[in-house]
Amino acid sequence: MDRTSHIVNSEKLEAVIGTLPLRNMAGLWYLRSSEDRYSVVGGNSAILTGGGCRNNVERSEKLDDRTVVLGRGPSEQTNFMEHENRYELVDPHYVDLTYTLTARKGFDPKRKIEEGWCCYMSNVDDCGIHFLENGRWSYFLNPVHGMQALFFPTDQPADDRFPLPETDPFKLFDGKRNFLYSDSGHTFDQPFYFGSVHGMMFQVMLDTYLGTRFYISPQGGGPSPTPGKYNPAWDLMWVPGDFEEDQSKTVHIRLALTKPHLMTMAHTAIDEFKKFRETYPTRDLP
Repeated sequence: MDRTSHIVNSEKLEAVIGTLPLRNMAGLWYLRSSEDRYSVVGGNSAILTGGGCRNNVERSEKLDDRTVVLGRGPSEQTNFMEHENRYELVDPHYVDLTYTLTARKGFDPKRKIEEGWCCYMSNVDDCGIHFLENGRWSYFLNPVHGMQALFFPTDQPADDRFPLPETDPFKLFDGKRNFLYSDSGHTFDQPFYFGSVHGMMFQVMLDTYLGTRFYISPQGGGPSPTPGKYNPAWDLMWVPGDFEEDQSKTVHIRLALTKPHLMTMAHTAIDEFKKFRETYPTRDLP
């Protein structure tokens, strides 16, 4: 395992990307804006950790002052899928993640493929997230870890919203599903959400709609620096569909860390998503 970490900078952001020194977890384990005194991730956690590289990074390489690649080769453990997470700091306040997944010889096309990234936040203003639902802004915070965690696209056909088989090994609450498959009952019209972290707007967006899922936990990020409180996890998932041998698929994810006025966060979120779509047109969005 490559445990190297790298410092990268842009106009307004400073980040450390790689494997946590005291924990087998890789991603952004420090991210701070010049408009804030604190990192939005703290303790022994990370954000945008996943994409097949959360716990076993085989390649950790700094390409330039703004770009880091975390990668993992095909193996039986990964169903012979090859993973590459390319993190790039883009002016003025973005982290762009380009994730490429490639099926190699030996992969089982019958196995369901779902790639997720966790965002373990630190000392947030509010543990819930904001998103567009049926043409209106919605806000949601599930009551406890493991209940009402999952969000589907509004236009996702009901038959495509998996229940998992009863043989699923992670059994919780209904005896059939692990925590992230507990349906929140909410949906999102566009593939982005935002939350508030010490006055900053933390927004995540993707360039695929029907292949996107969000899932959250009010305690997933562990104990907060504020006594008696917990940090949330604001997570995301990509369902890429079927693969053929040596086929690659890519998803683009953008994290925007800005400081709009509290009353204009919703407008700013829409504007940021429009800018994102100019660079990465959103697939399958009506």
